[in-house]
Amino acid sequence: MAASSPETGLVIGRASDCGLVLSHQSVSPHHAALHFDGEQFGLQDLSSVNGTFVNGVRIVATVLNEGDVVHLGTVVLEFADGQLQIPSVSKKKASVSKKKASASKKKALLIAAAAVAIGAAIAVQASFFAGSDDAQQTAVVATTPTTTAAPTTTAAPTTTATPTTTAAPTTTATPTTTQPPASKVDWDLLSRSVVSIDAFCDEEDGLVNQGSGTVVLDGDHVLTNHHVVTDEAGGVCDPIALWGMNSRGDELVLFAFGEVIPEALDPELDLAVIRLTYDKEGEPFKLSWRTPIEIVERELRLGEDLMLVGYPGAGGDTISLFEGIFSGLRDYDGDDTWSGEFYKTSATMQPGLSGGAAFRTETGEFVGVPSARVYLPEDLGDYVGHIRPAKYAIPLLSAAARAN
Repeated sequence: MAASSPETGLVIGRASDCGLVLSHQSVSPHHAALHFDGEQFGLQDLSSVNGTFVNGVRIVATVLNEGDVVHLGTVVLEFADGQLQIPSVSKKKASVSKKKASASKKKALLIAAAAVAIGAAIAVQASFFAGSDDAQQTAVVATTPTTTAAPTTTAAPTTTATPTTTAAPTTTATPTTTQPPASKVDWDLLSRSVVSIDAFCDEEDGLVNQGSGTVVLDGDHVLTNHHVVTDEAGGVCDPIALWGMNSRGDELVLFAFGEVIPEALDPELDLAVIRLTYDKEGEPFKLSWRTPIEIVERELRLGEDLMLVGYPGAGGDTISLFEGIFSGLRDYDGDDTWSGEFYKTSATMQPGLSGGAAFRTETGEFVGVPSARVYLPEDLGDYVGHIRPAKYAIPLLSAAARAN
C-alpha cells in the first residue's frame, strides 16, 4: 500500500506511511481511505480486519456527510469540515482512582490510569499514562497500555469503611475443562483463552480502560478485575470490546462486545465477570472456539513457578507471558481498600496485565488473576506483584451463571 496520494486518497491506518495514523490495536495497518471527487467526500474500507462503520452501519464504500460518526475498529472519528478527526481534538489526562487508603495506615491505593487519545486532522496518536509519584505505599493497578510514561498524582484519602470478607467455597459449578498434563503445557492454546479488553468508560472524553481477561464458564463469559471495567466513581463502563489472538504473534481480532454482570462485580475483591453479548457484526454472540478455563480452588507451594499471561501495553498488541514464583501470601482483611488474600509473586507486572491469568508453569492450571503491584514507601522503583487467588472468583462465577 502506497502512502496517501491523489490516487489513493487519504489513507487511514496504523502504519506510519498513512496520511492519518491511528495507533490503536483495533485499527489495521491500512484500514480505510478518504477520497474527494471535487464535489463530495467518500470513505472506502481497505479490507480491514475489524471493519469500517458509518453511523453504526458497516460499509465497503460510502459518501460522507457533515457530522457523520465513523468507527475504525473501536476508534471513533467524526467527519467535520472535510476532515476525519477525534471529536474532541485535545483530551485531558484522567487518572481513575479507586477507594482511597487510610492516611494513618498508608495502605494500598488503587490507580487505574486512563487512556488519552490525542486527535489531529493529519496524524493521530494515542498516548497512555500510568504510575504514581506519591510517597505512600501504593498498589499501582496494571490497567492501561503505556506508550509514553508520565507521573500521576494520588488523591487524598476519603473513606475508611471496613470491607466485608467474602467466604471462598471449595467447590465450583464451572465446566471441567481438562488442563494440560505436566511438561506438555500448550501455551499457544491457553493464551487463546486470555483476551484483551477495551472498556469505554467515557467515550466522548476518550476515557478507555485497557486490561486483560480470561474466558470462563461456557465460553461466553470473561473474568477480569473490577478496576478494568469501572470508572473513577465506580460506575460500569459501556461498551466493552474484547479482542483475542488466533495464534501467537497474530494481529488481535475483535471477536465480541460484552457487558458487566452487576451480580458478579466486587470492588473489595477487585473482580468482575463480563457477559459476551454481541459479535463484531452486531449479531447476538454465540459460543466461540476459545476454550473456557477451569476455575477451582488450588493450593500453591512456596517457591512454585508461575506463568502470567495477558496484554500489557509495553508488550504491544500481541500476547505476553511472564515467569515468576509464588512468593507468599498477603492478607488484606481489615484493610480499607481490599479484603481477603493475594498471592505475592516475583513475576513482572505491567499496566494492561490486570485481569489476565496466572497459571502453574508445570501444569498449566489456572491459579488466579494478576491484579496489582505494591510499592514500598521508600522505593517506588521496586514492587511486589499481587495475584487474586482463583477461589475468590468462584462465588462471582456462580452468581454470573445464576444471572443468566
